[in-house]
Amino acid sequence: MRTQSALLILMITCLLGCSSSKQGAEQNYEQYCHIERYPSSIDRIEPIARFSEVERHFDKRSRRVIRSLRLDKNIDRLLTLKSADDPISFEIERQKIHSKVQMASLVLSGLAASFDCEEERAEAVAGMMIKKENQLLRKVTISSIVIGGIVAITAGTLFISGYELAAELIGISGGLAEAGLGTFVLLSRHEVKFMHQENLLHPLYYKTNEAAYFPPFVWNYINQSSQENDIKLIDQLNETWLEYAPSDEEKKTEWEATLFGRGGSYNATLLELRADMLDQAESVFTQLKQELGFFLRELDELER
Repeated sequence: MRTQSALLILMITCLLGCSSSKQGAEQNYEQYCHIERYPSSIDRIEPIARFSEVERHFDKRSRRVIRSLRLDKNIDRLLTLKSADDPISFEIERQKIHSKVQMASLVLSGLAASFDCEEERAEAVAGMMIKKENQLLRKVTISSIVIGGIVAITAGTLFISGYELAAELIGISGGLAEAGLGTFVLLSRHEVKFMHQENLLHPLYYKTNEAAYFPPFVWNYINQSSQENDIKLIDQLNETWLEYAPSDEEKKTEWEATLFGRGGSYNATLLELRADMLDQAESVFTQLKQELGFFLRELDELER
């Protein structure tokens, strides 16, 4: 009886320890990253009068930059001045374009910094949760080994002493205890409240920039097709993200509300997914920055 009592005390202590670990993971993480809002633009893309000449001097990447930054009129004037053999006015117009592109690059860096902050925030919380889950798993593993050892020794001693029924009961109790610990680990859901009232993923998923989280030129850019195909960049992001969506409609609605809404209950896996989504979006901005630089090189190579 003393042995059985000791075993029960050990089981209860272990389960209480696991429960306290689970409760400790329930925390609330508020958003602290600064999210800038950008004024909308009423500029419209107009046909370039010298489009055939633009195609001759600028490749597809540069033309995408021209459309995104609404440089159509500037390029038209530049090509007109080039034909008119007016080098001073030509250089002035070229410097105006340079200034616009450099300013766009600075704004783009600020936007990328906001995405990077949100990504690191999600990764940091996910890392802490995984660490706690590993600690819980380690405790359960050690407890399971200890219980198994005690049960084996106790049951063996009782069996040798002629208490076969008691030995069987101890063996069954130990098996149930180990099964209970395993089930507890499988069923325990470690979640935190992770909030993002200003959600940078919302405009990309729902394809609307009403919150003005994106500068007009960036929004123009991601709504154009990529170099490889005719699919818009924003649609490519959506297609990638939807591969992770639950097949059940009710669960998908909850998934969307959490990831693309104001936040909610996250486990470590969902936080890692959010970080990946932010990183994928940021890679598009990196591509845009590269194309801004490529456009400036082609602009500088344009002879007067």
